[in-house]
Amino acid sequence: MRLLLAIHSLGCGGAERVLSTLANAWAERGHEITLLTFADGPSFYKLNSRVSIIHLGLAGNSASHVAALGANARRVACLRKQITDKRPDVFISFMVHCNILTLLASIGTGVPTIVCEHNDPSQYVIGPIWSSLGLLTYPFADAVTFLTENVLQRWRWLRNASVMPNPIVVGESSSEDLPDWPEGSRRMLAVGRLATVKGYDRLLSAFQQVARRFPDWSLTILGEGPERRNLEQQVRALGLMSRISMPGNVKDPFIWMKEADLFVMSSHYEGLPCVLGEAMACGLPAISFDCDSGPRDMIRHEVDGLLVPPNDVPALVNAMERLMSDEGARAGLAKRAPEIMDRYGLKIVLQRWDELFGRLCVTQASTYKQGEVRCAE
Repeated sequence: MRLLLAIHSLGCGGAERVLSTLANAWAERGHEITLLTFADGPSFYKLNSRVSIIHLGLAGNSASHVAALGANARRVACLRKQITDKRPDVFISFMVHCNILTLLASIGTGVPTIVCEHNDPSQYVIGPIWSSLGLLTYPFADAVTFLTENVLQRWRWLRNASVMPNPIVVGESSSEDLPDWPEGSRRMLAVGRLATVKGYDRLLSAFQQVARRFPDWSLTILGEGPERRNLEQQVRALGLMSRISMPGNVKDPFIWMKEADLFVMSSHYEGLPCVLGEAMACGLPAISFDCDSGPRDMIRHEVDGLLVPPNDVPALVNAMERLMSDEGARAGLAKRAPEIMDRYGLKIVLQRWDELFGRLCVTQASTYKQGEVRCAE
């Protein structure tokens, strides 16, 4: 089967991680995988040598609405040329802006097109023009996937919508990016982009409230982003420079997860966070705000982690105190946490993709002439 995958860039975000995981898995199965990206530069995540990458070189901001219109027209034309040249069995796009451009490019090509939402669309703003284009183009996709049932409910009016969760994969730990934690200390870990949506200012405030009672605990936040300076200033203001570290992006987060004692997610909203699933798969007890989507689908409250009411920092502090002070409670949650692989492991998610490809074959058979049907293997 020939698969064409598209995404804006190959950075270190969650969607890029999912795309890389799926591309590698499909390549291992012997499928022909071509990955399109608007941006230049290498992939942050390791890709199978059998995955072909085409850098379209069309990334960048525009100086005006007119310039943006021209830039997006070129992107659509370039995507369409790749579709007609490659003639894939299925074209899959990731993230909303790329999704819209992909759907415009695929009009009339006869190639089944899947677009994937990797966040909760109700929680982020993309502007009235892009929002309107999404409403206009998404009905023309052969399938639109959302990460959770809760998000899907808001898009039930789409006949082609379904749930497709992110796969959870735990890689083998290497000697790269070894944690520099004090001997004998307890380690609290958070992982994600240093952005406002991740709520790390709230996490720092919560840690400050428990730091004096638990002097042997440290907090590490892995990731990089625009809020680094503000967060570093907050750490200094709290007087916790020796207790809180932000090493940036790391190639191997799993060694950190396997050596940590507690995972905390403080986001304002999430899609279906891979890092939370990976931490749980590594046997970490987890605490998270009960966002509308994501953590509540992954954490089974009081079974393998704790959910606290959204935006309730005192409740977060209480949950942290409870687990920091009770090794037995942490161990009990940690024992059940790896069971998340039974629900979101790569094999399970690939089966769901196979089912979706199969449904697309049936749909196409009823739409196109018999000689034009391209069934997924």
